Amino acid sequence: MNEKMLNEVLGRAIRRGDVELEVDDMMVDSLLKQPRPELPTLVKREVKEKFRVRLQDAAIARAKETVSAKSLSFGRFLEAVRTKANLSKLDVGVRLQKSDEYVQRLERGDLNPAELPTRELSDIVELFRLVVTAVAEMILVSVETMNTKQTIRASARSHGGLRHDVRGEDVERALDAFARKLAIKSPRVSAESKQLESCMTNLREELQRRGRIELLK
Repeated sequence: MNEKMLNEVLGRAIRRGDVELEVDDMMVDSLLKQPRPELPTLVKREVKEKFRVRLQDAAIARAKETVSAKSLSFGRFLEAVRTKANLSKLDVGVRLQKSDEYVQRLERGDLNPAELPTRELSDIVELFRLVVTAVAEMILVSVETMNTKQTIRASARSHGGLRHDVRGEDVERALDAFARKLAIKSPRVSAESKQLESCMTNLREELQRRGRIELLK
């Protein structure tokens, strides 16, 4: 089954309402059982994976329409979209060829997106189909929030507070929101802007090299 046939089968199934935009092994298996010449096991496996990827991409696209990036850090935006798309951290990790722990650290803001290797950042931008201008704003929010959180954490540790790696996700999200409010009141540091500018230049060059012109907005 070539790419054109695969897209046609999936498109018809979605239009008929046979396929919801969620990844479901039973649904993929049923589609593969539709009348057609018998496919070798390896081919079936490859087709199932392609179906899975397309369904995930469709779910991400729909989720993005319902999530506002305004005032969200890069990681929290990815988390919101992933959750709306009903994808697990492992699902995203597999697509990025990373672990679910990596995805968790990215979403929590433990990883500075401006310091990620350009190819890693490009993989994330491609998967979530993010335009560069939106990425730049979210990364700047991330950097500002991270810096503010570091200050808060240092103060908390001096008063016997918990380390960030043992706090729950709800506490981390609340801390993110609080840190963002504080960061908004502070002037943007030129060093952060320079780091962002370099990051965005490298990102644009990599996306250009990959032929993803539609993301260079």
